[in-house]
Amino acid sequence: MLFSTHIVFGVFLGSLVFPGNLWMIAVAAFASLLPDVDHPDAKAGRYMPLSFLFEHRGFFHSIAALAMMSGIGLAFFPGYTAAIAIGYGSHILGDALSRKGIMPFHPFSRMRIHGFFRVGGLVEHLLAAAFLIADIYLFLS
Repeated sequence: MLFSTHIVFGVFLGSLVFPGNLWMIAVAAFASLLPDVDHPDAKAGRYMPLSFLFEHRGFFHSIAALAMMSGIGLAFFPGYTAAIAIGYGSHILGDALSRKGIMPFHPFSRMRIHGFFRVGGLVEHLLAAAFLIADIYLFLS
């Protein structure tokens, strides 16, 4: 998924779980960008360049990484652990729905699951628009 789609999806899930709590929604939105630290062209990858150590959509897009980030959240930001997990998980779920897919059990298995839309394609843009509309509705209601 694209940066903007990850943001609106993270905001959407954060708004469902933490209605009206803008800080927790913002944490979820921020965490929705973290798995891309393994991609040199992603915004997160520019600030924490780990692409030379990890393949994109490998470890950082896995259940193990979600558990690790949740553990880090619990250790250092205990009040925000749920928002971190929701945002991070939203990214993994979103990328799992794309044709490129993810390896959810990496590093234990290289099995990849694939979704139905092309990154940056029409379906993704329609999904992003739908989540943006839903985000606006949730904020206004």
